[in-house]
Amino acid sequence: MDHSSLGCLKTIPQVMEQYRESMAPALICEGGSLTYQDLIRDAKKIACCLRRSGVRKGDRVILSIKRSADYVRVWLGTLFAGAVQITFHDGWPERLIQAAVLECSPSLVIDGSMTESFLTCRIPAEEISRISEMTDTLQGSDPFQIVYTSGSTGRPKGVVNSHFSAVDQTLAKASNRLPRYFVQNCERLLLDCSLGFVLSSYCICLCLLNGKTLVLPRREDLRTPASLEACVRRYQVDTIHVSPSRFLQYRSDPAFAQLLRQIRLLLAGSEPLSEYAAGLMCRSGCGEVIFIYGASELFGPYLTRFGRDYSGGAITYPISDYDGEIHILDDGKKPVKKGEPGELCIGGVSGKQNRYYSSEALNAEKYFAHPDFGRLYLTGDLAKEVNDGEIALLGRKDSMVKLFGIRIEPDAIEKRIMEYPGMRQAAVKVIGEGNEARLWAWYCGEGIEEQALRRHLAGSLPTYMIPSFFVKLDELPINHSGKLDRNRLGPDLCGRSDHPQRGM
Repeated sequence: MDHSSLGCLKTIPQVMEQYRESMAPALICEGGSLTYQDLIRDAKKIACCLRRSGVRKGDRVILSIKRSADYVRVWLGTLFAGAVQITFHDGWPERLIQAAVLECSPSLVIDGSMTESFLTCRIPAEEISRISEMTDTLQGSDPFQIVYTSGSTGRPKGVVNSHFSAVDQTLAKASNRLPRYFVQNCERLLLDCSLGFVLSSYCICLCLLNGKTLVLPRREDLRTPASLEACVRRYQVDTIHVSPSRFLQYRSDPAFAQLLRQIRLLLAGSEPLSEYAAGLMCRSGCGEVIFIYGASELFGPYLTRFGRDYSGGAITYPISDYDGEIHILDDGKKPVKKGEPGELCIGGVSGKQNRYYSSEALNAEKYFAHPDFGRLYLTGDLAKEVNDGEIALLGRKDSMVKLFGIRIEPDAIEKRIMEYPGMRQAAVKVIGEGNEARLWAWYCGEGIEEQALRRHLAGSLPTYMIPSFFVKLDELPINHSGKLDRNRLGPDLCGRSDHPQRGM
């Protein structure tokens, strides 16, 4: 298909209609494969069943379906019905799920048994034709999903992503360097993350809106480097996503090294990226590395850096690689001067169309109506412009903590620790309250002596920013999404809760 002809398409079903006669493989999983023709036919059939069940345009539908071809069928079928799909994170506690369900008031919850009945139901051809007519009434600004964040603040936030934000972010076109590279060089992408993450929907759209093949592995295929390598080899996968924490955890495994040599594209993101990890990824032996940095509120990656363009040092992201508006603003919402830090704010399609569900106060706070630039999403990321038209990320605005009345940035301490020779991973956090509060550091690396590390930090940091306690681990804890699990960082990780207060 000529991707240059798709500029007028604004919704996911509109783009998918281009492939309704295609016999190319759309989906591969344990149960076999589906062509685009089969997938779209099944999705429209499911859409008819949803309409018969009373689901209407804009209704919320929860997908409670295991990793399978049926999940992708229903995911797409929900959109053809004009509804809004919701998938919760793996392993979420019941209280968070119930809070989200209460907020979004779904019209339907679809499980595996319902999917089977949908697919075996006899639907007249004219009824399926009406589905295609109905999807023509969808607008690009209409929502297609609600992604619930992990609820680290105690209450999940529902991010509403529009159809056009997905199309704009993933369709291969001249201004979308990542999708364009994927379309020109790759064929099969492995979907290895939780189906509840925005990255899952991003990968589905990146494949299906560009006529490529999505590979959906079983859970057991993702458990070890060896099982993951076998899956990549079995299904001839050429594109994977790996978080920096997961990469550092797996990098010494021979099976993972073999996996990297088989792929053409490694997408590296989901969490902040250290210079150490970036350098290792660039030397990993894969065809290309693309560092990505994004947010659920923007439907995935909004800044990218190709590994071929990285020559060491702090990662910077070219503004020109993003087809949207990027601004760095001070606390008064005024643009900062070049080289000065401020909050990274994003406009473009996603910044202007996406929102939070049922939270006008949060929308007003995070999706800010700027008098000069229009509606912007305030990312909460600190950044500054460096060189000519490049962005350097400096950490989170809310990462600053107070210790004995002094503002401290754990990110800055972590960066200094990572500069020590042989260091692989590091994390810093305040534990305790009031007079009992102390800075702790957890790290892993080879040949590192604590006193030498302390001297290294003392050469560049004030005394109050040097952690009281250092804990050496074989690996830092990682959560189910492959990110560093800061909630598990505590005294119990080293087996002792009564450390003497050294280094004060």
